[in-house]
Amino acid sequence: MSQCVTSAGKKEEKSTEQENKPDKKIRAFRRILLTVGVVCCLVAGALFFFDVAPKSKVVNVELGDSISYDPLDYLDGMKWSVRFAKMDFSEVEADKVGDYPLHISHGFDDYEVTISVRDTTAPKVTLKGLKYVAELNAVSFAKDYVATCMDVDSDVTFSFLNTEQDDSIKKQDEESVVFTGEGVHPITLMATDSSGNYSSFYMSMIVDSPPEIHTISGDPEYYVALGQTIDFARDVYAFDDRDGDLTSAVKIKAPDYTSQEGDYTVTYTATDSNGLTAQMSGVVHSYSALKIQDLFNTDRFKAENLKVEGIINPYDAGYNIDEDIEGSIERIKPAVVHIYYYSNFATYWGSGFIVKINEDDIIVCTNQHVVKDRPTVTVCLCDGTHVTGRVVGTSVTPDVAFVRLNKADLSEELLESLKTVHINLNYYKTISSRPRFEMGMYVIYADGTEMFTRYGYIVRKSGKLGEYFENFDYPVMEVSVQLTPGVSGSAIIDAHGNLLCMAAFYWDHNGSREYYGVSLEDILDFYEKVFGERLEYY
Repeated sequence: MSQCVTSAGKKEEKSTEQENKPDKKIRAFRRILLTVGVVCCLVAGALFFFDVAPKSKVVNVELGDSISYDPLDYLDGMKWSVRFAKMDFSEVEADKVGDYPLHISHGFDDYEVTISVRDTTAPKVTLKGLKYVAELNAVSFAKDYVATCMDVDSDVTFSFLNTEQDDSIKKQDEESVVFTGEGVHPITLMATDSSGNYSSFYMSMIVDSPPEIHTISGDPEYYVALGQTIDFARDVYAFDDRDGDLTSAVKIKAPDYTSQEGDYTVTYTATDSNGLTAQMSGVVHSYSALKIQDLFNTDRFKAENLKVEGIINPYDAGYNIDEDIEGSIERIKPAVVHIYYYSNFATYWGSGFIVKINEDDIIVCTNQHVVKDRPTVTVCLCDGTHVTGRVVGTSVTPDVAFVRLNKADLSEELLESLKTVHINLNYYKTISSRPRFEMGMYVIYADGTEMFTRYGYIVRKSGKLGEYFENFDYPVMEVSVQLTPGVSGSAIIDAHGNLLCMAAFYWDHNGSREYYGVSLEDILDFYEKVFGERLEYY
């Protein structure tokens, strides 16, 4: 009996296990479904929260503004998700107007947004001052009236408008005009950038002529001895049609020309009440005094008082570089004089020449035997003017005398025309004892007209006649120029115009007539003895 019970119990357990097997499968299936559902929900949730999209296909940016590199400005979506976006700005040129692609990558998606750089801002312009002035008949550029211009586009053009409404405004091009009539002319100035943005300004344009600057002495070219200065203000004046005399307002700019030889530029400027400025430039030649004297002596400039400073002798007759005896005679004519006096119902006369013109007086050289022991003589100058001269020094050996004339006795016109003979002692010393070149002299009557001109040659530079004449133990120059009564005291020059000697006497010797003159050296030595200074020579 007990066995049966046991068997019966085992059968019941087996039956229960068979009933539970379907339940396990269902539960496993359910778990799978649940897992899949959870995963799907998670994926769906992730996709929902991770999803992004471009905010706009085109993003507008003003030229000059900064471009944003923040993806939140370009994509819609969860903030944390948008941060995963990668953006490629390599094709974007922020400083240039245009449309540029912006490439965006987010997860497995790629987007393209257009960055449109545009310039819509007009130039910000301020003009110069409150009064606008243009020069008559000169090209006026619109940009010259602009003080400042602020614009992101560097390519801004300035032009004038409304030019066709005024016949006196001649348009040259888009940026310039010429005003051909004085007065006030309405006109519009426009500033335009390359994108077509513009600013415009109404202007009442005052059209005027600038001042005029001139120099009293002509061309503004000056010569000054090294170390000397020129008073440029003394030579300049300025005038304006509206303002009148502007001489006192002339500004002069000159470099340091006193310490080194060279050619320098001096600039004059004058500005009228409308702000128009005139400018003139001149040249300053700064050389040694001897070089300036040589330039003057060879006629390379004229010695007007306002243009030359430091010249040794502004009255020098000068010399010719090439041999030209006729031209040299022309040079000395303003230096030649006629000398005479009355004694015992007779007229005694001879010749002379000017060797020095000082501030107050004029020194004439002649022979002692022309003036004798007279305290005064009458001197006739090249224009026929007669003036009393005072004898200030005489010498029998050598036969030299000097006569002083007062400049106050002469007219300004005559003083401006007088010259001194050209003296070059160094040149004289180089002459050989028997040179062969032309020489000549010019003699005038008591009315200043020509008596005659004679030519000849040097026979010998220096010779002593002491063995023939008493008191002739000094050297004299023998010449072939014919000397006759009345020519004593005449300057005898060479073909270049250099003084060589002074006509003195002639005598018959060994069957022929010989002509002699006082040498240049004797003239200079006696001048120094009388006046205590060396007569300059160049």
